Amino acid sequence: MLSSWQITKKSCLWIWLNKITLLLLLLPTLITDFGAALLELPTTLPDTSIRTATFVNPLWGNFFLLYCLMVYFFSVAMVQIHRSIVLSIPLDRMKVFPKPEKIFFMYAVVVILYFFLIILGHNYYFPWVASSFNRLLVIYFFLGLGMCVLVFIPMRLNIMFPVIALKKDLSYGLLITENRFWVIFKTNCMLIAPFLLALLGISLALTKISEELQWFFNISLIFKWALIHILYSFLFLEFSKLERLSSS
Repeated sequence: MLSSWQITKKSCLWIWLNKITLLLLLLPTLITDFGAALLELPTTLPDTSIRTATFVNPLWGNFFLLYCLMVYFFSVAMVQIHRSIVLSIPLDRMKVFPKPEKIFFMYAVVVILYFFLIILGHNYYFPWVASSFNRLLVIYFFLGLGMCVLVFIPMRLNIMFPVIALKKDLSYGLLITENRFWVIFKTNCMLIAPFLLALLGISLALTKISEELQWFFNISLIFKWALIHILYSFLFLEFSKLERLSSS
């Protein structure tokens, strides 16, 4: 089995060799995100409740539709990238606007649900823990429970993205990641930590030019999730080889 460092290096090399094609595949996602960011500017979008704004102001409706479209384009790109890596199909054979497939919409729904759960935990669970408990040990217990939900479980569940793209069962993804949490965790750290440090440096430089950096963080989030999905393609590929060897 390849080490965490070897899997990370293999992922980075693949990204570097296919950087132009990757950017082309992600271009529709970046364009729709930019359009949504323009609508999100304070001068454009009225300050009102998100819960009711979509039905009150048409700009919120356009904002919501653009984000749904962005998730769809992202899903289309990621499904093709998963297939390219795992099935050894040259990435330049993938299309920016392929014929719609059922799997694209399934992937998009999972992405939306995944982000919803993360946002729910970040915005409601942790503030609720901080405000509801006074004893330090109790706070640490519930924060630890939250970290298990938001770190330990997603580390393994992220394998569901290549699983969906390749039309496998989720049980297969859980099987191949069993007892491999630390390999997954280390590869994530090795790939994402340098990326986050680079983003920090760029954001500090940009703050000297402009205080409005929401567009930058939105684009950064797209690239970060693309990196994670690519990494999990290589993890899926490596774990699948080991599973075939052990079963034979």
